[in-house]
Amino acid sequence: MRIDGSIEPELFEKALNQVIQENDALRIMFIKEKTLATQVFAENVHLKLEFHDFSNQDNEHKQALEWMQREFVKSFQLYNNHLYQFALCKASENCYYWLQKYHHLMADGWGLSMDILQKC
Repeated sequence: MRIDGSIEPELFEKALNQVIQENDALRIMFIKEKTLATQVFAENVHLKLEFHDFSNQDNEHKQALEWMQREFVKSFQLYNNHLYQFALCKASENCYYWLQKYHHLMADGWGLSMDILQKC
């Protein structure tokens, strides 16, 4: 998702953590116990938001989008892990990209879309 405007990454992280605390789906985890997988809801989750600054690189938008694409195709660790990944990428002072990656057990392609191809 492209975000036009200036962002304070610390405040963005704080807001994401508030959303996670108030949304059960974002706290779902699977724990493997012997041969059985069990679904649990994690308590007191604190996300450390990944932040990548591409603003000082050549082709900053392209670099940010390519990094996001590489991250997007990586598999999730299913057990004992969150079923999402968030990252904030700075392309310029007034343009950021927000990587929102969800395991299909949490959300499907119909529920989410990503329109990041436009440049700021």
